[in-house]
Amino acid sequence: MTTIDVLWTGGLDSTFLVASLCAHEDIAVQPYYIIDEARRSTEQELKAIRTIPDALRLHPATRSELRDVRIFHKADIAPDEEVMAAWQRERERVHLGKQYAFIARFARQQQLNLAIGILFCDRGAISHSMGDGGLAEQQMGSISFLHVPADAGNDAATLFGRLLFPTFMRGMEKPQEWQSLHDMGYGEVAAMTWFCHRPVCGLPCGHCSPCRDALNEGMAFRVPLLGRILGTLRIS
Repeated sequence: MTTIDVLWTGGLDSTFLVASLCAHEDIAVQPYYIIDEARRSTEQELKAIRTIPDALRLHPATRSELRDVRIFHKADIAPDEEVMAAWQRERERVHLGKQYAFIARFARQQQLNLAIGILFCDRGAISHSMGDGGLAEQQMGSISFLHVPADAGNDAATLFGRLLFPTFMRGMEKPQEWQSLHDMGYGEVAAMTWFCHRPVCGLPCGHCSPCRDALNEGMAFRVPLLGRILGTLRIS
């Protein structure tokens, strides 16, 4: 049986990846979560990754082995000058989030080929940074992934050489993920996911980046009324 290591945040993208993998009986799924002590949404994310596994394991659509989440602390990830230099150079070319620097360091230090759930669209920073011409395809069990060959010898290889991007998520949008989870019978799981970076009284704030994305990408129903009002005022 093939084991697929997955970076799981409790959000819709990574949960869609985990749930999709769980529908395949020829693989085992090993999730990893990295605690960022400075992130205000950590409590909600931990709640999601602690409650969703039970719902997945008990669901009849689940066929794979879903292993217990392995939790690490961002503060325990050792510095890596090569990764940071590559990230700084890439950041000058594209708007590449700082999370990709510590994810790359984590995957390197743990010797993991780590699947991540992102909407890998052609116009996104990840696509431009990785470079379509340098991508390779890798099969793990019945799942196909895109990756940058680790021996490519460039900054993209330093940052993404140990990351795997599922081909079935390429070009998807969040409303499609939400609907697909419902179509697979995982509607309850979709509702358990978390997305807001700055929750207020345990609810989405409406004005952080993920909340603004929800408002602009057909997922406004996930933001409470007050958050939608505040987010709309901020956007305008």
